[in-house]
Amino acid sequence: MICYIALTNGSGGCNTILPGGTTNLTAGYSGGLNLAPASTGFSKTTPVTAPGNLNQHGWTGTWYNPATSGQGIVVEVYPDIVAPGTGVIVGGWFTFDTVAGGEDAKRWYTLQGPATSDSASSTLQIYTSMNGNFNAGPVINAANGQAPVGTAKITFTDCKHGVLNYRITTPASRAALAYEPEGDIPLTRLDSNVTCDPTNGKGNGTAPGKFLLSGAWFTPNTSGQGVLFDINPVQNITVAAWYTYAPNGQSIGGGASQRWYTLQIPSANVGNAPLNNIGIYSAQGGVFDAPGGITTPLVGTASIAFNNCNSMVLNYSFNAGTNAGLSGTINLQRAGPTPTGCSL
Repeated sequence: MICYIALTNGSGGCNTILPGGTTNLTAGYSGGLNLAPASTGFSKTTPVTAPGNLNQHGWTGTWYNPATSGQGIVVEVYPDIVAPGTGVIVGGWFTFDTVAGGEDAKRWYTLQGPATSDSASSTLQIYTSMNGNFNAGPVINAANGQAPVGTAKITFTDCKHGVLNYRITTPASRAALAYEPEGDIPLTRLDSNVTCDPTNGKGNGTAPGKFLLSGAWFTPNTSGQGVLFDINPVQNITVAAWYTYAPNGQSIGGGASQRWYTLQIPSANVGNAPLNNIGIYSAQGGVFDAPGGITTPLVGTASIAFNNCNSMVLNYSFNAGTNAGLSGTINLQRAGPTPTGCSL
């Protein structure tokens, strides 16, 4: 590399991007009226980063920023769904408006992008779903005019850490949803890694167990809302994020029509038998990508029962909050293909 520098007040600089590994460099001075030419050599070592492998179900799970606990992202990876070596990563991002409020200040987005075997990062499209009704139609999806409201890049540095770089670009979403034009959110896995290996798409060799039931579940008749499960047999816990709407969300319209809840299950025996008395928690008082202020009152109970790896039943009963007095049953199916090896 040759870089000619014009000195200003006796100094100058040269910016360049070095390849990974050790690079030998030579610096020289061509001389002047009062100084003789001179040169010196030195070496520079640039860290080599492994390319990573996002094309594996092991990245599936709940990711959050501990500094803003109470909001985060639940992701699922569908390996090889596009072609060998290329899958898809999807995510549900649960957060809040930029001004603290009640349940009407909850906000959520969905993320989607490629998952390749030669990278641990992905460029994602950010979508928003609004104007739906709790556990009822209309179907809210791309056919109903859903379009990306921004872009993001998710990068995992290892199976426990990553970062989400986001940029909201659609003016309409800025008025209706949480709006911060762009930023970075450091991510930490909420629970223990089960099968993820940063570079090996076949995983780390751990038997996945009921972890393969983790992922996105929905009902076709009410597409545009659903539940993302994170089942962790290592820590014997299960958490879920339920993305939905207010009972009269269609008439409310905009971001205020959105609702999300979390389910917390202190057991990984999901699939072996129905689980009852699962807490349904609301959240309010939070501010988009900001710490503090969040309360999570218990607003109801649920039970879940898996029929098989593609079918499950969720029963719910709300006694507080927006949905107080509502109860019912939701028959859920997987939003994508069944992970290889899944069994009850």
